[in-house]
Amino acid sequence: MAGAPVVELGSALSRPNGTFRITYQPPVEDNAVLYLIADVSPEIKLATVLQARSGIRNVVINERSTVATAFAMAQFIDGDVISGSDPGLPNAAAMAKNLVDIVNGRASTVLKNSPNGTETSAWADFNTLANMLARCVNGLSDCAALFALSAVDNVQPTNTLQAMQNIAHYPANNVAELLAYAQVYPLYQPSLTSQDRSPDAWTLAIRFVDRRNGLDGPGLIAFDSAGNAWVNNNYINTPNPRWVCGDNHLFAFGPDGAELPGSPFGGRRLNGGLFGAGFGITVDRNNDIWVGNFGFTGKQCIINDTEELINLESSVSQFNVAGQPISPSTPPQTPPYGGWRSDDANILKPQGIMSDSNGDIWTANCGNSTVTKLPGGSIDGATNYAPVDGNGDPLLVRPFGVTIGPDHRVWVASNNNAAIVPFNQDGSVDLNDVVMDEPINRPMGVASDANGNIWVANSGAVRPPCGTGENDNMLSDDDAVAESPIDGASAAVILPNGDVHAFTGGGIFMPWGIAIDGNNDVWVANFAGPHSGLVGLAHLCGVDSPSCPGGAFGDPLAPEKGYTSDGLQRVTGVSIDPSGNVWAVNNWLRDINLDNPGGHQIVVFVGLAAPVKTPLIGSPRQP
Repeated sequence: MAGAPVVELGSALSRPNGTFRITYQPPVEDNAVLYLIADVSPEIKLATVLQARSGIRNVVINERSTVATAFAMAQFIDGDVISGSDPGLPNAAAMAKNLVDIVNGRASTVLKNSPNGTETSAWADFNTLANMLARCVNGLSDCAALFALSAVDNVQPTNTLQAMQNIAHYPANNVAELLAYAQVYPLYQPSLTSQDRSPDAWTLAIRFVDRRNGLDGPGLIAFDSAGNAWVNNNYINTPNPRWVCGDNHLFAFGPDGAELPGSPFGGRRLNGGLFGAGFGITVDRNNDIWVGNFGFTGKQCIINDTEELINLESSVSQFNVAGQPISPSTPPQTPPYGGWRSDDANILKPQGIMSDSNGDIWTANCGNSTVTKLPGGSIDGATNYAPVDGNGDPLLVRPFGVTIGPDHRVWVASNNNAAIVPFNQDGSVDLNDVVMDEPINRPMGVASDANGNIWVANSGAVRPPCGTGENDNMLSDDDAVAESPIDGASAAVILPNGDVHAFTGGGIFMPWGIAIDGNNDVWVANFAGPHSGLVGLAHLCGVDSPSCPGGAFGDPLAPEKGYTSDGLQRVTGVSIDPSGNVWAVNNWLRDINLDNPGGHQIVVFVGLAAPVKTPLIGSPRQP
């Protein structure tokens, strides 16, 4: 079971036709994971993995199941052994079935159908990886070439399962050469050919949507303790999206990407005050979900007057893990207005929101350039802070992202004046610790690592539309169609001693969201990629990261253009789950000149990052 020692339950010799039967005593634990290794020869090992409670009695072990096992279990597999903690390990086994049908060894229905299928390259990428093994397994090669191409630090794998593990762990190594190797025996179709775009790396990025196609501008993902993904949503999706109207739903997906029963939560009557959520969503120590009500809406929507809109964008909402609202709801006919609100809280167009280990909720108010603290998650005693510098000028101008370090200080990215402002628990600010100007440039997301290094996503271009009436065009026309990385775009780190360093490699283009994984490595979501190319996720070495023993922090781990995918559009949020999957949200479509520009998918890069304990309370922890 998850977190327990590995136990061999049984074994068998296959018949001449390849079939086998294993008699074993099933584990009693609900979270147990089963895996099977087929030793065909010393060089050829194949595998499959499944949840013990899946009800599956028949499995096929082949090249496809081996690829699915190596990628989904990438953070838990070492040679022939798969082990790890709960919920990451069983959740990873659940994700594997999105790649392969465990029963018949074929590509999964998730891969073969919309929003994947022929709409992205994920299906072909998966089959191409399987074809690498097929060439070796079917005797068309002595496997030596595959082992040489999948070597790590000049150490070659000795079998096919280890080779695929290496490819999953080091996806940017020998990409073109592995593609050429796979084309010799293209058993599984569709697959990539020499006429196709060569991938930047051998990653598997799967798209997910909700059942009713309600996602329209998902902003960010926050995970609860079970690894379920909670998603805020900007707009209402309509069949003929002539304008944008603020949504009042909260979406939830299981660790396998399937929408949870009852989702989306909220709606006309039990909405907890939700309206036009932006970037802000967090899960607190009690597994409650908090969302900032930014108030996204178009002028054509049914809003009675300016006063009503201000009330709809002046609160935060709280839901329990069952999806039921804890904060008051906004009825169809207003007033009253829902959500947690008060004059003392002074919330207006909240964006970033984060919970600390005390249960306090901190939110950045983009609409009035302040920060609000809800002590213990209570609107009673809420305090609003508007710090100033030594000249009396505001330190916050359109604040956006929020993170909390291990020392409990709250760091806020102030977009319009290029500042990163640290708050003490009492709301005071030590002016000597404020970081302003270069390399800080239009900062959006911020994230603390486990050691208190603060990483900043400098967009270089994005101006949050905070409704202040000034510069509310989010992107300039030139930046919206840029072919090269945006000037001033970077991932910057503020070290505990106050030193600041900025980095532009590993796929940095126009950063928005930023996340730290269990190895302290850095992941950056880009709101754009080259106008004629693909959007990618950036990946950099963190401070004191075990991923980079020979490198320095900030060194690129991803290729020059990042981990690109034709499944990505304009991405705002990036989050790491307990299985090491990297979740990104398509917040906007590539074309921003639309009445309703909202994107509609969640994109999951399978097994790519070091797992993180959830919920994320401040800085990341290993499971």
